[in-house]
Amino acid sequence: MRPGGAGRAAWGVALLALVACDVGGPARVATVSQTRGQAFACRDTFPADLTTCPAAAVGGEVGVNGGVATGDGDSALVMQSGSVAFRLEPQSALKYVANQGAAASFLLSAGRLFASHESGSDTVVIRSGNVAVAELGTVYTVATNPSGVTVSVLSGSVAVEVPPGSNQKQTVRAGEGVQVPPGATAPPPARPMSPAEQRVWRQAGANPPPAPP
Repeated sequence: MRPGGAGRAAWGVALLALVACDVGGPARVATVSQTRGQAFACRDTFPADLTTCPAAAVGGEVGVNGGVATGDGDSALVMQSGSVAFRLEPQSALKYVANQGAAASFLLSAGRLFASHESGSDTVVIRSGNVAVAELGTVYTVATNPSGVTVSVLSGSVAVEVPPGSNQKQTVRAGEGVQVPPGATAPPPARPMSPAEQRVWRQAGANPPPAPP
């Protein structure tokens, strides 16, 4: 069963509050800030079955090559890395891939995450499938499933690169989204956020963007 609207609203507020309280500076390790339900964290490894990792605990650290995951039902996890906060939805998995100075990269291998990033701070890139998302001071979400990767933006903007390393980028601004199918060789144009993604944001407790015309 998915979390109820009230619970998810509280988590949406918590995610934004975490970034507002950030003290700045890139982090060599990420820190688990909140957990609910089934949540797991491996500090330095990312096994195929992340449920073999220890139960995530507030204050737990996740370094490069480590990762976090959530189970089903009413599960969620918030993790802070420098000036960005991630909230994983149920049945999601996130690997900490690299940290080089003021730049960090993560891999979303399953599920959906919400992210909030402070403008003008360190660079964070999220990869999923054949997509790389670099935020430019924003609140956004990335989701992956067999039909591809979905990105939608509540505030600010992100640069969506397809495939990663190609320098083929599409800017996605507040109220917009993209759906990138598997095997895509270039980013699709940004469009007004779909009704389905607007519902996702409403359920997350954030103010939804204007409805598409």
